[in-house]
Amino acid sequence: VADLGVLGVKPIDLRGEPPYLTYVPRDDDPTLTQQLHEAAAAKRMLLVTGYSGAGKSRSAAHAVCQAYPAHRLLRPLEDRLAELADLPLAELASAGLWLDDVEKYQHSALAETLRKLLGAGLVLVGTIRLAQYRALTKVDGSRAEFRNPVGEALSDDRLVQQVDWKRDWSQCERDRTADYVTNRLARTAVGAGLSLSVWAVAGPELVKELKYIRADEDDPCRYALVRAVLDWHHTGLTSPIPWSVAVDLVNRAYLDYPASDDDLTEAVNWATSPIGVGGRRGRYSLLTRQRDALTVNDFIEDWDGRHQQSPIPDATWLSAIANAPSFDSLWNIGFTAHFEGQTAVEQTAMQTLAKASDTNAMVNLGLLLLRDRDPAAAQAWWERAAAAGNTDAM
Repeated sequence: VADLGVLGVKPIDLRGEPPYLTYVPRDDDPTLTQQLHEAAAAKRMLLVTGYSGAGKSRSAAHAVCQAYPAHRLLRPLEDRLAELADLPLAELASAGLWLDDVEKYQHSALAETLRKLLGAGLVLVGTIRLAQYRALTKVDGSRAEFRNPVGEALSDDRLVQQVDWKRDWSQCERDRTADYVTNRLARTAVGAGLSLSVWAVAGPELVKELKYIRADEDDPCRYALVRAVLDWHHTGLTSPIPWSVAVDLVNRAYLDYPASDDDLTEAVNWATSPIGVGGRRGRYSLLTRQRDALTVNDFIEDWDGRHQQSPIPDATWLSAIANAPSFDSLWNIGFTAHFEGQTAVEQTAMQTLAKASDTNAMVNLGLLLLRDRDPAAAQAWWERAAAAGNTDAM
């Protein structure tokens, strides 16, 4: 399969990686392949269930491609599945039918349609989120006369062979990741005990959230807050932004009018609320609270840094310098400003460090002043640094 998106695999925009991450073998891959062969031999559909982010589509796609590399692939439109059963399927020879998110194929004759397709010799594979599978197959004794035909089909053991796919990764699976994935952020997440499949789903979902609030005119404070925290980190600072600094920047540089306390409270509550991926262990959100400070999700920070179109406001640069927690942080701001072409910001950072007796900053400040056609000031800083023993200044 050239494009795994046909099989429902979600792409990921990650530095140094292909659109679909190289598959990291899972511990239960042999069992999944065995059940795939057993289901095909017994003329049953293999139904892979699991929580969102479990990687069920990716693992099932890998198993199918490995087990049946010469089969043709059929991916029917959700409202045309019944018509497929009436086609001359025998002319296709070996073929496989893929039903990603099988609950979307809602029609009263689903069971009969699956029987026809299986009888024609097709290999059938479907995926479904565990919560939806349970909801469809749940028996309600008080309303026994009402039956869901999709649920009845999926719970028929003669028709469907169900296998649950784990969301959490074992230590062996996480250790194996380094052999297949090179991106630093992905490796860091896996090293922290997270599953790669959940992380790879959560990141793009957060990007969707960011794009949504960027275009949301009803609640502009949400995007203004997230934008302020993002730009704070884009200046080179790795430390969280203090809440008071974030509020000040939102009002001075990111909104046309001062935000009310209620707007700010709603914005931070929304931005720190986890999306529905990863369960209790995941808790992925755009922003994270750290006492009286905020930081941004690392995936979003990396993605936004590569796609950001608007420049960082001057107020944010200056606030970063004024609130930098250490001299190392000031150096990071200076280097970032240098590569962003922000000469004035770079000069301010170097001047702050030079006044604190950093002789290397004095040398850099002299170069900036010389470029700014102020040789006398440059010479004064170099002489000061030389007197302190800096050989570059000499």
